[in-house]
Amino acid sequence: MPRTGGMTLLGVLHVVFGGLGALGSCVLLVLGFATLFPSVLGVTRLPDFGAMAEGAFGAGVTILGLGVTRFVASLLLVVAGIRVFDVAPSGPMLSRAAVMMWTMANVAEFFATRRSLTVFLLASAYPVVVELLFLRGDWQREFARSR
Repeated sequence: MPRTGGMTLLGVLHVVFGGLGALGSCVLLVLGFATLFPSVLGVTRLPDFGAMAEGAFGAGVTILGLGVTRFVASLLLVVAGIRVFDVAPSGPMLSRAAVMMWTMANVAEFFATRRSLTVFLLASAYPVVVELLFLRGDWQREFARSR
């Protein structure tokens, strides 16, 4: 069985979501650096970190950590998308690694920001769908056959 439309769609979505995630992660990285080093960057007003109990320094470290984690996960998702599009054996493994990193970042962000459970569940929907697709027997056979 050659690459299916679903595999093509998943590969494209991985690349799109990974690219957008990398751009969004850059915002987190800048915000984290601005929180940690406001005088160096010339920042005069910081966001209100009332939701974060650790204060501005702890918030900066948390935001920077989330930014780095999401950036790495996003780049991994782009690479995984290319491998899924090629129906390479590494596609499912890279996809699972990327969505597991993304989910761990979602869990950390959930506890750090105390956002609603609904936002957390919506952010975790894509990783669940990816895992369910790779559990399908026809997908497993196709990716195993391409070894």
